[in-house]
Amino acid sequence: MSTSETKDDESFFAAYWLYLVAGAVLLGSLAGLYFYPERGPWHGVIEAICIASALTLTVDPFVKKRLTHEVNKSIFYHVIGFDLPPAMQERLRTYLRALEYYRESLAITAKALRVEGEEVLMEITLEGQVVALTRCKYAPSLEFEDTEHGEVQELWARRTGETKKLIEWKASDPSAVTHRDPMTTGYNAPVAKLKTGDTLESFFRFTLRQRKQDYWVQTFGTTTLKTTVTLVPLAKMQMYASHKPVSSDNKYEYDRVFIIGEDIRIRWKVEG
Repeated sequence: MSTSETKDDESFFAAYWLYLVAGAVLLGSLAGLYFYPERGPWHGVIEAICIASALTLTVDPFVKKRLTHEVNKSIFYHVIGFDLPPAMQERLRTYLRALEYYRESLAITAKALRVEGEEVLMEITLEGQVVALTRCKYAPSLEFEDTEHGEVQELWARRTGETKKLIEWKASDPSAVTHRDPMTTGYNAPVAKLKTGDTLESFFRFTLRQRKQDYWVQTFGTTTLKTTVTLVPLAKMQMYASHKPVSSDNKYEYDRVFIIGEDIRIRWKVEG
């Protein structure tokens, strides 16, 4: 099973107004050059303003773009701490440029509800905080292998501090269920448009019906900074989470960053 959740507003508007003002000044100075006599006392000043405005509108954007590119190239070694082959550096740059939002925290709770014959019914809850790095589109989704028999109970997101849900999955939506890959079923929530700095609370709750000895995989579709896992087994049932030593209280804390495609596996076994 996998979950998945597209610049800076102030910089954009500052640049927009800068070039708007520069354009207006350029037009005004051109008009001044036309109406003022060539030998007039203000002719030289107007001419200088005209040249400065033209440079702001033409040369300045290209210089900034090139400077940013060169600086990024020169400091990349210092950012990552060692020199990687060019192909790997470019791959990392591409990954970072494409990062439109990240998940600040994720709390996973895996609870065994009951045993049904040779199967066990599991309830999984995912609670996270998503932070937008830029203007982007956010569309949370779930995808199950058909052998997991996954059923969505709740799937929604809302801005932190608000009670109104920004996104909510509805089974009645014709686009809510998809079969992108063979023998998988996807559940898609509506798309929401986010602004830079928006923080969302995301919530997923679903059930799985699997074998008495089996596992479930949380595949990260969003870069996540901190993850906690809480396991709630039945009596005479063992449950474990991967990448960590066995916990006596069934709680696991991960301080590492999980990037897209990495996973945590939760394994269980019902005895008897």
